[in-house]
Amino acid sequence: RHYEMLLERYKHYHYPGRQEVQEAARIVRSVLEKRNDDFALVDALVANIDAFNDILDDLKDVEDFFDSQAGLFEEGVRFEGSMKIDMDYIRDEEDAYTKLNRIRAIILVQDGKVYDYSRLHELRGLIDTVRAAHDKMVEEKRREENEIINQCMTSIYQAAGKAEYLKGILEHASDYYKRQRDRLKLITSVVELSGISNSWFDFKDKTVASIEGTIRSHNTPKPVVGPDPKPQPPKPVDVTPKKVRPLDRRIAFPVKVLASKEDIDEYLEQVRKKLLAELEQVDEISIK
Repeated sequence: RHYEMLLERYKHYHYPGRQEVQEAARIVRSVLEKRNDDFALVDALVANIDAFNDILDDLKDVEDFFDSQAGLFEEGVRFEGSMKIDMDYIRDEEDAYTKLNRIRAIILVQDGKVYDYSRLHELRGLIDTVRAAHDKMVEEKRREENEIINQCMTSIYQAAGKAEYLKGILEHASDYYKRQRDRLKLITSVVELSGISNSWFDFKDKTVASIEGTIRSHNTPKPVVGPDPKPQPPKPVDVTPKKVRPLDRRIAFPVKVLASKEDIDEYLEQVRKKLLAELEQVDEISIK
């Protein structure tokens, strides 16, 4: 029964020692099948004693593994799986990547090959080292994303100025970005953090457009009520559709490090030339 219970555990993880446990379970079953016949039972014990002795040393390693090392092995398997999503980033950290590959080697169990249990004691230190490196990557990316939120909020407040009648729009924006900051705290993957900010820019653009529209409406003088004007003939309407080219802001404004006024002037001039070249081919450019 003991070995049958161990075999049940192999349904959840690819632990080492499965073949030894299967062989032990087979031997025990073959002996117990004769338990109702004393002579047959003795014959079965004699017939299987050599086979059982052959796997005793291996079974001791398996028993020790399940007594004290299976939990660490399981943690290693789960941890290695959780790192796959950020593998491209971990590759850039040589030490962390080397240690993660060592974890992979330790948790790899190949059927038909002898498993080296002596390596298992390394797992704790390896997991802690890789986790610390990954946590640092995530925290750095989280800081970058928080800074994007700061920049979005700055753009919104600059657009609003000190107009009191825009208070509702500003409160809505502040509440939205507070929720995004809370969301950042829950994300533990660099990849997931990297793609999260696209919607923030869209929200910022829509909010700024709303602010600008509200300001125009607020500043537009109300028409003076007077006698009805003479009816005027309708003006001709140009029904020719405009040619509009969508342009991603990441294309229009490529990533670059600017360290001086000259760098800024050169960068803006390059952007200006690109936009003018695009505009020569269409009526409007829609920067997304």
